[in-house]
Amino acid sequence: MKRIFKALFVAITLTLAVISTVCFLRITEYRKILNDVESSLLYEDKGENSISVQLKSGENLTLIFNDTAVKVVESYKVKDKSEMYRVVRFIRRYAAEHGIEITRKNTDLYGEWKLHNLLYSVNYKRESTADADLDYIRDKRWYVNTMSRLLG
Repeated sequence: MKRIFKALFVAITLTLAVISTVCFLRITEYRKILNDVESSLLYEDKGENSISVQLKSGENLTLIFNDTAVKVVESYKVKDKSEMYRVVRFIRRYAAEHGIEITRKNTDLYGEWKLHNLLYSVNYKRESTADADLDYIRDKRWYVNTMSRLLG
């Protein structure tokens, strides 16, 4: 009986070690990508805290900065990871230049955006998941914060 428990303990320990290593490598890869992506985008001020940024594809994406969050209008249209990273970095830079403090990590912002896109793609509450409201500090909903961290 002791051998079974020892074997089970070793198997669980090895599994957790492999999972931890994979997660570490994934996080390292995302951080490298996120930090290597340029944060400058062409943009136009539309007034009312709304700006339009030009994506690599030439399409425009509307960002609306308010007191607690930035709304990425029709965020589901942006599917390219590096493009999403570029926009997240741009949001942080633009906010800093305009006196808006964002305390969340870029990976959390990216993760929340990715969560919105995922929910939109499975037809979950499309009227509210079509736009991503990326909170500056943290989302009020614990489950959104948790999923944002996992996806980011």
